[in-house]
Amino acid sequence: MRSSRTYAYYPGCTLKSSAKEYDVSSRLVCEALGIELRELEDWICCGASSAHSTDPLLAMALPVHALQAAGEMGLSLAVTCAMCFSRFKITLNELGDKTKLEAIRGVIGEDIRQDVEVLHLLKVLDEQREDMPWRRSLEGLKVACYYGCLLVRPREIVDLGDEENPQIMDWLIQASGAETIEWAFKTECCGASLPLTRLD
Repeated sequence: MRSSRTYAYYPGCTLKSSAKEYDVSSRLVCEALGIELRELEDWICCGASSAHSTDPLLAMALPVHALQAAGEMGLSLAVTCAMCFSRFKITLNELGDKTKLEAIRGVIGEDIRQDVEVLHLLKVLDEQREDMPWRRSLEGLKVACYYGCLLVRPREIVDLGDEENPQIMDWLIQASGAETIEWAFKTECCGASLPLTRLD
């Protein structure tokens, strides 16, 4: 399905609001590497951080909207936000359950595509790592990589390596000439979901 350097692109709500810099830098890096990101038309919120805690059916229906659009483009879907990435990967996994698939089909009103490849931007960049045109070495810079929890868990669904000691970001940083350092909070939760906690 995938053209080696062209991807459907889902920015998500946060990258269009409080994290605009992440969207801008992602696009610029990909442009410099000859990677084309085609933003999905009329994309909607994937429901990350809220839908799955209120309505399991809605939590699947929202990501399916973008998966359908990427499928129609015939492209793999590149995602930058860890929360969005998690919701897409979990949704694809849950669609393997025939009961859930039929339920979503009833909500969407059409056949559901299950053949769309979802990749975090780290994976997209890692596939080009050996051919990256580094403009200058970052030798001497020490970097602590932060993956958080959603990017690497559950391991069997997101498939980005060891959930306790992932390396994909480290490899990219090291390829730039910088040194990665180990630290205790590499895969710790940042607490993003805590604002939604209800005390009964």
